[in-house]
Amino acid sequence: MQEQIKLAPNTAHYHHQLAEVYLISGRKESANKTLDNILENFPEFIPSYILKGRQLLESGDLAAAEQFFKNATKMHEKVAELWIDNAKLYLNNNKPETATEILVQAVKINNSNPYLVYELATHYDERGMPLKSEPLYLKILQNYPEYLPALDNLASNYFLLNKDLSHAVVLAKRAFMLAPNDPFIINLRAQAHLVE
Repeated sequence: MQEQIKLAPNTAHYHHQLAEVYLISGRKESANKTLDNILENFPEFIPSYILKGRQLLESGDLAAAEQFFKNATKMHEKVAELWIDNAKLYLNNNKPETATEILVQAVKINNSNPYLVYELATHYDERGMPLKSEPLYLKILQNYPEYLPALDNLASNYFLLNKDLSHAVVLAKRAFMLAPNDPFIINLRAQAHLVE
């Protein structure tokens, strides 16, 4: 790796691979120094932002992680992984309201990103707010009608709430057509059979 870097010192990917090798070999300090160097010299190289953020998540240094994600999401606001990892930081530190605020902000900035919309919807589900997740799942399915996780979660929420059961059946059937061997989807289809 070092030889590749000597031959092509302006190739961010080689530096990033070196940081990954350091991490795999347990040399976190060297990995973090390498990542800091990449972020300084190649500020547009997204994989290193994601890796650095995840290292900070694992480190338990809340202040450093907060500052990093604040800067990283400003600089690279279209990168879903940075927003999601930022929300995880607060979930891991027992601050679900702050995680919600971050995901809401992420969706406002990236409202056509189904990955972020889905993350916010599932976050609401995990917090026991299926009525807030419903319009988000519907938005995803409007643009991506075969997005299986959204089909599954929305139908499951309808069955759970005993709401709009005819729509839940349609969603469950569509999900079953997409994944007839998935055990969760088989269970969803069985729920649909009960209300048909």
